[in-house]
Amino acid sequence: MKTKPVKQFKFKQKSVFLILAILISFCNPVSANEPANADNSDIQGTWKLISYNHVGDTILQTASPVVDRIKIINETSFCWLDVSASSNLVGSSAGGSYTYNNGKYTERIEYGSSGMVGYAGKDQVFNVKIENDKMYLSGSLSSGLRITEVWEKVSVK
Repeated sequence: MKTKPVKQFKFKQKSVFLILAILISFCNPVSANEPANADNSDIQGTWKLISYNHVGDTILQTASPVVDRIKIINETSFCWLDVSASSNLVGSSAGGSYTYNNGKYTERIEYGSSGMVGYAGKDQVFNVKIENDKMYLSGSLSSGLRITEVWEKVSVK
């Protein structure tokens, strides 16, 4: 039996960001029973990882040019995903709810790729400072690993 070849669709990067932002906002609407985060307007948006340290050291590495890590934060939810720069396919990902008050940002992972199983249902606690279009995030994962990340806000034109 012959099978039809599967067509691959390539989207422009901005289209992928826009589609993901819309999906997240529709999948996680604000409930009348949920309290809004006190000061989250500056953290909301689409962010791209530009440098990081995931081994507890103080030296930051430049983010990979091969994989874009994108984080989308709306009023009540967050999602991050790794997107291949060449194929636009999603690799690892995670998302869920968050709280953000006075520079303290806590993610509660509720879904994700298979590598995130050990983090599901646990709080990931970070300190966040936002200056201009950069978000500086540092803290500890629930595993105890200390991380530091610098994100840049993606502007939609």
